[in-house]
Amino acid sequence: MTLMTRRSLLIAGTATAGALLVPVGSAQAAPVTSGRQLTVGSGETYEVAATTRLKRLTVADGGTLTAPGGYGLTLTVDGVETGQKLTATGGMATVVRPGTYRGDVVLTVAAANDITYETLTFPFRQALYVDAGGVVRERSVPAAVQGGKLTGTLARDVSITSTGECFDGLFVQDGTYTLQRPVISLTRNGRCDFAGYGAAVVGDGSATTLVVEGARISTKGVVRTAVISNDGAGTAGPPTSAPRSSRRPGAPCRWRAAAG
Repeated sequence: MTLMTRRSLLIAGTATAGALLVPVGSAQAAPVTSGRQLTVGSGETYEVAATTRLKRLTVADGGTLTAPGGYGLTLTVDGVETGQKLTATGGMATVVRPGTYRGDVVLTVAAANDITYETLTFPFRQALYVDAGGVVRERSVPAAVQGGKLTGTLARDVSITSTGECFDGLFVQDGTYTLQRPVISLTRNGRCDFAGYGAAVVGDGSATTLVVEGARISTKGVVRTAVISNDGAGTAGPPTSAPRSSRRPGAPCRWRAAAG
């Protein structure tokens, strides 16, 4: 494909309106594309301006994918969030790991959800973001939500799986929401359990009422928490028969409680 003027490249066959990749910095070559395949070479940095669906994505060592300012980028393959890692052990942001990803590959560009805890600001990414108006698609990663029924006030029998770092299942900010029988599986590390960065479920704000019923949540990794309630949120907690402190790390946690 020929490099276009203004150094922009449109990839054919993407989801919805298509995706615009814009070379950034001193990179000299365009990404290698063929239909719905994309290769980002070593030393190349590209900005993904809109959610993109591909059959294959290859990121070489030293290659970087980014989102525009004020947005975050999430990679899913066959409905599973994957491939992302912290930029450093004590870092806050994540990047896509080098490698080749095949299948239903989706690069989701979502509006930022920056959460500050003390002096640190974490760029949250979550499968579902909910506020007082219901599910906010622009801040969610719909490609990571599989099966079940999803409405503005209820998610029933949905599945959310993450094998990347610092990805949340559900984040509710000053909203009312019910989770019924979700299956949430998180593998690899989170970053901050005080803020809930990398947790399965987070309720934030005193106006939040979050009800979790019959959930199956499994986590494996450092600081990969099940449920976090911040700033007075009314959020479901574990049953008294299985307190969080006694649960074996990585073991499934079943919930059936209502916020009060």
